[in-house]
Parts: sequence; C-alpha cells; structure tokens
Amino acid sequence: MIRISGILNVKSIKGSRGAFSVGELTSSVGSFKVKDQILDQFSEGSYEGEFLVAHIYPASYVHYGRVITEIRAKLAEIILPEGEEKP
Repeated sequence: MIRISGILNVKSIKGSRGAFSVGELTSSVGSFKVKDQILDQFSEGSYEGEFLVAHIYPASYVHYGRVITEIRAKLAEIILPEGEEKP
C-alpha cells in the first residue's frame, strides 16, 4: 500500500441499479478513477487529504458502443482534516 496526498472529487451517479458515488483522485503521482463503496459515505464535493491506496489497476467498460479504458485506484483508507469539504 502507498500513501498519497491529493484531492478526491466525489460525485453521485444514477445507474441502472440505483444511485452510487464515484470519484477522481488527483495527486502528484497522477489521476485515478475511484469506484468503490467507501465513497457512498461522502456527499458530492472535493476532499483534500491523505489516501491509502491498496491497488492501482487498469479497467475498461463499454459505453454506447465505445470501449472506455481508465486507471483506477482501490482505496483502503481516507484521512481528511476536519472541515475540508468543498461542495
């Protein structure tokens, strides 16, 4: 696991199986998409802090006939200073 400082932008998406939260982690190392249940506890907004990344991997899916490939990060822990939420 690695510890990364950065900004996590969380937004809510309505999918075929209901609403869920997704995020994008931007850091000095790079930008990663985050699709994990850990984000469901956060409201939409930007969160700056420390992130413990368990796994970084490529993922792809089909959307309207196109194949989308992205780099995802699996977060083990999110460490935020108090009062840092920016809607």
